[in-house]
Amino acid sequence: MRLFGFGSLCFDPELPDQVVERFSARLRGVRRAFNKRSASRFCAREESFDAFFDQAPTGFCKDGIYDSLVLGTEPDDSAHIDGLVIGYSAAAAEAALQATDRREGYVEGRASRLNGYVRVVRSVERLDGAGEQHADASVYLTNPDPHIYRAGPLTLRQQAMILINATPRERRDARDSRGLHYLEGTRASLRSVGIVDRHLEALAAAIYALDGPWLAALSPPQPALR
Repeated sequence: MRLFGFGSLCFDPELPDQVVERFSARLRGVRRAFNKRSASRFCAREESFDAFFDQAPTGFCKDGIYDSLVLGTEPDDSAHIDGLVIGYSAAAAEAALQATDRREGYVEGRASRLNGYVRVVRSVERLDGAGEQHADASVYLTNPDPHIYRAGPLTLRQQAMILINATPRERRDARDSRGLHYLEGTRASLRSVGIVDRHLEALAAAIYALDGPWLAALSPPQPALR
């Protein structure tokens, strides 16, 4: 069983000990977008950098909690997403899929409007030059229906402020991927296979334009290769 990841699945997949393959791949017809509000990757205001309370878009801070943003997709026939395919053994496939469904807020058979993401099987192009040229993989696309966790449209500066506000001043551990740590984890995992995403680097540049102590959580923006 194969999953195509374009965000946190790239650097923090479910059942990591059961992953048997990992390779770069391209999904056509969609583009990456920070268009999902995340209440699960929240940061309490007293733990955060709390730098843009009065400037960030309304609705992302409630009862002393900063919600964050996570990556989703937008349909675009002229675009593509370069990401990672994560493959599981047959023995672990069902458990891995169920765990990932829970994480992504997807329940098979439930009305689409109630799901955070929609799981579909798509053909992706292998980028590493090994094995078959195309492979089928399950991918979690942003729900096209109106949804409470849909965010935007947001400018890069607005996205930057939301992510900074949702970043803890002190990170709990390596799996604590809130705010800027989520962005950096995605960028680092993609760079490990030679992918530098144009949109993610533009967002990193927007964050660097807002100079502050939070830059310790983020590597400098890089020239986009793809």
